[in-house]
Amino acid sequence: MTTQDDHQVDHSEGPRGRPLTVGQTSENDAEGLGGISLTRTRLGALLMLILAVGLVLRLHDYTAAPRPSENVDGLAWAWAGLSLLQDHSPTSWSYLPSYPHHFPLREPDNGRILPGVHNWLDHPPLFALLIGGFAWLAGERQFAEVSDSVIRLPVIALSLVTLLLSYLLGRRLLGRLPALLATSLLAVAPGAVLGSRVVESEALLAPLLLLALLLLHRLLADEGARVETVLLLLVCAIAPMVKVPGASFGVIFAVVLAVRGRRRPAGLALAMTGLGVLAYAGYGLAVGWREFLAVTLAQAGRHGGLLSGYEFIVSPAGFSDAVQLHDGWWLLGWLAVALVASLGRARGADLLLAWPLASFAITIMLLADVGNAYRYGWYRLAVYPLAYLAAADLVVSTIRRPTLVRVALLVTVPGATATLALSGRGGGLNPAFLLLDLLVLTVLVGAGIVSSAARHDGGGWRSRWPQLAAGAAVALMLALNAAQSFRLGDVYRSL
Repeated sequence: MTTQDDHQVDHSEGPRGRPLTVGQTSENDAEGLGGISLTRTRLGALLMLILAVGLVLRLHDYTAAPRPSENVDGLAWAWAGLSLLQDHSPTSWSYLPSYPHHFPLREPDNGRILPGVHNWLDHPPLFALLIGGFAWLAGERQFAEVSDSVIRLPVIALSLVTLLLSYLLGRRLLGRLPALLATSLLAVAPGAVLGSRVVESEALLAPLLLLALLLLHRLLADEGARVETVLLLLVCAIAPMVKVPGASFGVIFAVVLAVRGRRRPAGLALAMTGLGVLAYAGYGLAVGWREFLAVTLAQAGRHGGLLSGYEFIVSPAGFSDAVQLHDGWWLLGWLAVALVASLGRARGADLLLAWPLASFAITIMLLADVGNAYRYGWYRLAVYPLAYLAAADLVVSTIRRPTLVRVALLVTVPGATATLALSGRGGGLNPAFLLLDLLVLTVLVGAGIVSSAARHDGGGWRSRWPQLAAGAAVALMLALNAAQSFRLGDVYRSL
């Protein structure tokens, strides 16, 4: 295998079946921005620092934002898991009217009455067993004992695994600098920090998807052996048992394998996905076939159109109905997907980053209720890292060569949403925003100068300071994101 400093990336797509390039260098690999060399020791230290910052932000006021009463799905998962472990049949709460009987269950946080059901079959059991099992190990073995301070800890731990896997996948597909930046964004961005505290099954789907894409890249680069194939097929079978949209993972992998001429593994991926779906169906029929059929029909009946895929991408959906989430990095990632798909073919970013992101949006379009897609931001968590990787790749390219269009996208999408940390609501002159306006104009002027210098062969300081200004703007966005994430508890307490 070549090292990251051996060759230049060939962006042309080779013949079908040619091994993907791996570890080869692009301009995003060889050295850090500003000419700072990224040795293995520095790289490891920087990655540990990013993970540490991400952990601190996730644990700070982690029970205050989002407020427990605003999303009680965590109780549904925990109660279902506890009852499965202790009573061998699932009891929890559900608003679906398809259950024949409802009974009152009291929310531990504020005493609100929730509609209890038995057997609870809203979703597959695997994530419920994870959350309920963790609550049981923590000593919370009765429904009234379950607390957000406990059941949010496993999803925070999963988010750290997601951070690490995002870096590993990004390094192989895009290079070290985009991978580091994407990991930094996921560590500090308010959307990612809030999402890491939400007890939803997408918290498990995200690392499963990243792990499978890593395994798939190794196989397509002819680095993998039988172990990688077995693990990949295992993910295909497990994902539908986490949540029904997880069945799309096997289809995604099968398409990638088929495009690369690996028809037998593609068929196995589809077969294992089918096995996972059958396992879920078998579980539901064994637990309570009448309830399972009624719930399945009710879930299918909630899908009333194709607009859910659009809302999945563009709506300011948060993790509760009280707060909207304006995530500029998520939107920038979608704007960058086409660029990643066209320029990242040699490493497989078109198939292993752009395609999974787009195909999951199609899955939501085909399965989800448009009302839920508009409100439930956690649907995005399964592919959040992929969008952030695409955004980071565009940002690194923008810093290296600022252009008017790229800089304009940077300052108007994630740049604008980052200023929410300053709590500006108008009504008076705000010096902070005047400084930000000046920075925006400076970066735009710098992009124009760089473009002019490229056409007229200019040089000297004019070819350097626009890059520094763009880099400073991104650093400021990261700092504002971190400040806003640190204040999330105060934001929710003020509502």
